[in-house]
Amino acid sequence: MERKPNEVSVLPVWLDSYDDLFSDFDPRSYLKRTLSDDFISQLKKMTRSSGRKIIGLQLLLPEKVRNAEDEKMVARRLHQHFHTMNELLTSQIRKSNKRGIVLVLAGVCAMLLAGY
Repeated sequence: MERKPNEVSVLPVWLDSYDDLFSDFDPRSYLKRTLSDDFISQLKKMTRSSGRKIIGLQLLLPEKVRNAEDEKMVARRLHQHFHTMNELLTSQIRKSNKRGIVLVLAGVCAMLLAGY
């Protein structure tokens, strides 16, 4: 059964270990580590190619690597990262919209002055 382009789904991602999610250069704990640029770019690529609205990630790991405490920290860190990125992008969109409105109003005023 083929999926419709607007269908909502969960994006499965295979990992060899939790370290695949994080930058190799950051030695801090999972709660503070920087997410890997490779991981983020791969998620973007998979999201764009799926054509579906993604509502969640399903991280797939080998059973012997799984750790309940680490999973809680990783989930919290991923949620924190995506929440922060959402706030950042939302504020950039608002700033861009405000600037657009100001420029449109300035253009209308300039046209009115030129016509007067």
